[in-house]
Amino acid sequence: MAFSWLCGIVWALLAHTVFVRAASPLLPSTTYITINPTQTTITLEKPYCLSTAGNAVYLYVMQSGASSNAVINAANNILTTTYSQSTGGSKQPYLAASFAIPSCSSLPDFTNLGDPTKAQSILDSYIVRVGADVTCLTDPNFTGYCNPPLNNSTAYRFKYVYADAGGVAQYQTDWSAPITTNGGKAYSTIDTWPGRRSGGMIVLTSILSVLLFFLLVGFAGTIFAWVTGGPTGVESTAYDTRTSIKAPAKPSSSAEPVYSTTHEYSPHPQA
Repeated sequence: MAFSWLCGIVWALLAHTVFVRAASPLLPSTTYITINPTQTTITLEKPYCLSTAGNAVYLYVMQSGASSNAVINAANNILTTTYSQSTGGSKQPYLAASFAIPSCSSLPDFTNLGDPTKAQSILDSYIVRVGADVTCLTDPNFTGYCNPPLNNSTAYRFKYVYADAGGVAQYQTDWSAPITTNGGKAYSTIDTWPGRRSGGMIVLTSILSVLLFFLLVGFAGTIFAWVTGGPTGVESTAYDTRTSIKAPAKPSSSAEPVYSTTHEYSPHPQA
């Protein structure tokens, strides 16, 4: 109970010092939105407790340095310039979103943020996220105001315009100070633990690892084939000879045995 009472006091102070003045759209507290901006989104507070005539709040977005910052025409009607027509806000502001005017009688109850079934609805009543729609540019059936992702490393400015049911502007805030989206991280700065290797070193290591794998597979296959097939047999070598020995005829008791051979001997002729 005491916490709810304290939250009411805080909201009352904020409403008196910030929202009533409505100088320009602001970033919400980092207590509730811890990562803001991101590479493609910027989250803003909705303008509570602004006592002014109107039916809805319109959010305009442009890149810092755009050639035009007009959001209403000579008849005081709001402009409905789209993201594509403004070239992503680089030429002029585009209408990114609209919502009902928040009232001090319906302040977000942050005591229920711990309830996962209520947390998102509470935050949605408190904030508006620029760059949250990733399909509106590619969906042919999309209707409404397109709020596509923002460019990274780009400075943007924002404005709230209050208008009646006929689209006639009743009040508009100042343009916000430039807010820059986060940039992408260069691959050379990524911590490639271990050793903080560069991208090229990682590729080279991967290739060598694959080659080593195939080498080990081939070596294992060779061992397996040798084990399962046994050692290669040694073929016997046959030698041919022209020498033959003929068994002698039965010699007489007085004669010496005679041996015959096919070797031919030709003495060198004498000179």
